[in-house]
Amino acid sequence: IIDFLNPGRAGSYNSFKKTFINPITRAREVSNVGNQDIVELGNDRSAELIEMTSQFVLRRTNDILNKYLPPKTDYIVFCKSTPHQVELAKSILVQSNINLDKVSFSSALGLITLFKKLCNSPALIESDSYFQNSDMKTLNSRGDTHFHTSGKLAVLHQLLETIKNTTNDKIVIISNYTQTLDIVEDMLRMSQLTFVRLDGSTPTKIRDQHVQTFNTIPSVRCFLLSAKSGGVGLNLIGGNRLILFDNDWNPAIDAQAMGRVHRDGQKKPCYIYRLVTAGFIDEKILQRQLMKINLSKQILKDSAEGATGDGKSNNHHSNIFEQADLKDLFTIRTDTKSNTHDLICGC
Repeated sequence: IIDFLNPGRAGSYNSFKKTFINPITRAREVSNVGNQDIVELGNDRSAELIEMTSQFVLRRTNDILNKYLPPKTDYIVFCKSTPHQVELAKSILVQSNINLDKVSFSSALGLITLFKKLCNSPALIESDSYFQNSDMKTLNSRGDTHFHTSGKLAVLHQLLETIKNTTNDKIVIISNYTQTLDIVEDMLRMSQLTFVRLDGSTPTKIRDQHVQTFNTIPSVRCFLLSAKSGGVGLNLIGGNRLILFDNDWNPAIDAQAMGRVHRDGQKKPCYIYRLVTAGFIDEKILQRQLMKINLSKQILKDSAEGATGDGKSNNHHSNIFEQADLKDLFTIRTDTKSNTHDLICGC
């Protein structure tokens, strides 16, 4: 990007790699966390790179608007998996006959998607193509009810009931999967919460009508939104509570989704709830997001925010997604309330 905007400013690629890429990358490697010389050199090079790009790259973020908007509070809610989810996850690994020590990225994609769906609800895996084309069809994926076999659905139900009974706030619920929205839709009907829904099957001509209905009619309490369909600039300022039911690998997609209610015209304080199944692939995706966001800050923000200089805050994990990380995606941890908390907190 530097060379495209300002040809020759960063020198040759080999020179740029030697001066910036290698020192910054080494400073972020787990094995070098305790090496103060390597860490300081990486931070110095990062600060130098930021100083260079700030001379010809103008960047504007939501921070400009935030001071004119009501306050926003973000919660990451770690939901305990149910015994049924743990049992299914272990059975899937056994019956998939996949060797996690030799698994490749391409062969793991189907299993990754299956595990993501399992985090939402065991009921979703029956229609999954990877599940259908394997020897797993004998697994009992449904259980007694949709709501009680999924930790996230149980938390969602409690959250909806609390908001419904204690406030008059409107709620936006976002998921990557329309099948998840189907289950949540059943939950809303059971809780007698009126709603509108927008996903990929919603005709373009009535999308604005749904948005206006939610934003202006007090009796419509909920808006069900597909994350991908929500990437078209929707302003859902009628709601001030947003529940992100599942995570995307790309933090920008989730950030865009979570920003739907905190927009110009919002009058009430906003509350964002990210639901994460603790100890499952859900939490691993969140951790990868945090690493990507941290890297973005190092390159794009000022040096005071991007480089701490203490060799601790920014260097817990490596940038590179290696085979060990891929294997770890399928590791189920039932002995912790939050593996993310365990990794970043020394309490």
